[in-house]
Amino acid sequence: MALAGAYLKAERCDAEEAMVMCAYKQGHGPAAYDLGVTARLFKNFAAALEYYQAGTRFGSKESAAALMFIFDTEEWSLRDKQDQVALREIGIMPDTERKSRYDQISDALDLNPDLKLIRLDQVLPLPPAELPTWKGIQDVIEPDPEGPPSY
Repeated sequence: MALAGAYLKAERCDAEEAMVMCAYKQGHGPAAYDLGVTARLFKNFAAALEYYQAGTRFGSKESAAALMFIFDTEEWSLRDKQDQVALREIGIMPDTERKSRYDQISDALDLNPDLKLIRLDQVLPLPPAELPTWKGIQDVIEPDPEGPPSY
């Protein structure tokens, strides 16, 4: 990401984009978040959701917060009507349960940014998938092989 920033300063946008994508493919949460923000700016909401979900899985609290706001009822009412229509077309609606789960994950990542969330897609899949039962943040965290719980 540092190299991507240097390329951006040098106005080499193609190289900057390649470096961010490289970091993303290596499981770098901030890179996934940046790609999500860019996709959202270009109104590619499906890609933005995928990047934010991956970013959350990689440990990005910003990605989890972005998803929390996407599903937040209050934020939905403030959103541009065309954006609401575009989100509905891909099955995204306000969802208090998803918002709550992403909020809990964001809080957990704030406390411990090194959490591994490998089960995120099973416990908190993107719509249109149904939500499975939720017992709390422990459902999504990879358990430590030895010692006390991660969270």
